[in-house]
This record gives sequence, C-alpha cells and structure tokens, in this order.
Amino acid sequence: MVGALPLSKELCYLFFLGTTDETLRVAQDQVCDYVRNLLDPFTAPELIQAADLVGQGNHISYRPFDVLMMPAPWHRGRVVLLGDSVHSLTPQMTSGGGMAIEDALVLAQELHRSHDLETALAGYCVRREARVKRIYDIGYAHL
Repeated sequence: MVGALPLSKELCYLFFLGTTDETLRVAQDQVCDYVRNLLDPFTAPELIQAADLVGQGNHISYRPFDVLMMPAPWHRGRVVLLGDSVHSLTPQMTSGGGMAIEDALVLAQELHRSHDLETALAGYCVRREARVKRIYDIGYAHL
C-alpha cells in the first residue's frame, strides 16, 4: 500500500506499507533509486508525478518504521508505556498523536481514581487495550 499526506503546497509525506522479515536499510546514495522503484508499479497520475520529482533537488527522507502493538501489561513497577512506545500505528490512520493523548488522559484518570499504583496502571491497560487494538487492526485491514 502506498499513501500520501500533504504537508504543504511543496511538501508531502509519502509512505509505503509492506512487510519484510529482514531489517531494511537503504544507503543514502541509493534512496532515490529505491523510492523510484517502489513507485514504479503504480499508475495513479499523482504517484507518477511523485516518481518524476524524486532526485530532482527535492529532499527525500527515507526511514523504515515498525508498526507494533505490545501485549499487556504496558507497565512494570512504576514505569508505564503510552503512545508509540506501546502501539505505533500505520500512517494512513493519522491517529498516533491522538491515541497518545487518549492514553495520557486515561492514565491520569486512573491515577486520580485509585490510591494504589498497581490498580491504576492495570486499569489504564484494561481501558486502553481494546480501543487501541481496534485502531491497529483497522490500519491493517486492507493490506
């Protein structure tokens, strides 16, 4: 899957979703060719235009990322995870920041509600896991 999120009139966040068993690293001097090869099979006019712009003095920042959903519990002792550290989502969902804010709000509510830290952190996990899993699964629904 390929997608694009406009950042301005001149900039675009272009992403490719795919899976690989090996860690993917592309040398900086090979990034333009690599991105053009990724775009080559697509026939949408916008993607053909994007491929034509690769390497023509335009900045290309390429880096792979891992999409993950950590199993519960999301805490150990007094350390608790939230946001991308526990559930990074696919970029076409554009919901990573919002989910992190929701995590923070629920965590604060649970800490306020309970005087016992372990109970509060377990409550945070219980309240967040199903919602995050739903968004995570939707992100992969069309892959």
